[in-house]
Amino acid sequence: MAAFDPDCPIDYFRCGIWRLNIAAEHQKKGYGKFAVEAVLAEAHRRGEASATVLGVPGEHSPEPFYLRRGFQPPASFTNARSSPASGSEPRRQR
Repeated sequence: MAAFDPDCPIDYFRCGIWRLNIAAEHQKKGYGKFAVEAVLAEAHRRGEASATVLGVPGEHSPEPFYLRRGFQPPASFTNARSSPASGSEPRRQR
C-alpha cells in the first residue's frame, strides 16, 4: 500500500509504502520493484523528497529488498512508530 498525505504533521508519514507483499511464487520477477518504482515516481511527481517504508524485522523481512532499491538503512527495521529523529524507518531520498 502507498500513501500520500502532504498535510500530515509527521513528515515521515507524508509519503510511505507498507504492506507491499508479493506471493513467494511470484517474487524475483520484478513485480515488487515495479510497484516501488511506480510509487516513488508518483511521490516525485507530487514533490515529495523522500518516502518511508515500515516493515517487520526477521527471517523474511523485506529490508534487504528496500536497501537494494536505494533506501537508507535504519537503526532498526520495525513496524513500531518512533520519532523522526530516531531514524528507525528506512527512507529513500530522491
